[in-house]
Amino acid sequence: MMLCLLCATLVRGQDEPKLFSPSALLSAPAKEAEHTFADMVHFRDKTFALASWFYVGAYAADMITTQQTFNRCPVCVEGGSLANGQRNVGKLSLEWGGVGTANLVIAHAWKAHVHSRFLHALWGTGLAYEGTNHVRAAYHNAGFSRSVVITVN
Repeated sequence: MMLCLLCATLVRGQDEPKLFSPSALLSAPAKEAEHTFADMVHFRDKTFALASWFYVGAYAADMITTQQTFNRCPVCVEGGSLANGQRNVGKLSLEWGGVGTANLVIAHAWKAHVHSRFLHALWGTGLAYEGTNHVRAAYHNAGFSRSVVITVN
């Protein structure tokens, strides 16, 4: 009897569709990123598009002023938690670009999929916080280009 039950379970398990697929797990962030960038470019959600482009502008201002500061100040280095002590602007741009992209995708996914009245309103918190940090860093870089440490966080 136990053998029949075991065989029935094994056969039944083969007929059922998979509930977990590793490829689906890996493709979900890529699909969300695709939707995020499409909404940014086509302005389907104007509030998200404007917030995300302001965030991208703050990031760009930070990277441009960091490069200008590094060109003027040979002893200046990046400060903060992510790339403390670096002077390679290309590497800094890639690292902060990855963080920025993840921040945009998370904000977009939050806005699209969180339906709680109180939690839905928090979709732009990460963009506002990190965008403010980039604006502050750009201001610091442009105004205090002779200082030794450039803060990003």
